[in-house]
Amino acid sequence: MKKFVLTLSLVLSTAISVAQEAVEEIEPIAPMSPVCRELSGLVKLAYQINEAGVAINIKVVEADTEIFNRAAIKTLSKYRFKEGSYVVGETYNKVLEFKPKHKCQRNS
Repeated sequence: MKKFVLTLSLVLSTAISVAQEAVEEIEPIAPMSPVCRELSGLVKLAYQINEAGVAINIKVVEADTEIFNRAAIKTLSKYRFKEGSYVVGETYNKVLEFKPKHKCQRNS
């Protein structure tokens, strides 16, 4: 099964007293079917950041379609945040945008 990389765009993040800054952001890999259908969508996530700078307690708050929810959660769980740029236990929001980066290559 082929996997395709999608472009990940940061659309929004909460403006809390401290703006969290990601040291490492990961591009999501979505299932092949939405890529082949050229689907795109937004997923709004709520999360906290632990002492190690890792996003935890990630929950989908809103989504254009459920098809990207798992990829969004998996992607955000791989983020690493810069020490001092967040408050441990504070809830943050992030909206991830999924857009096909490549055309689907179907076997004929």
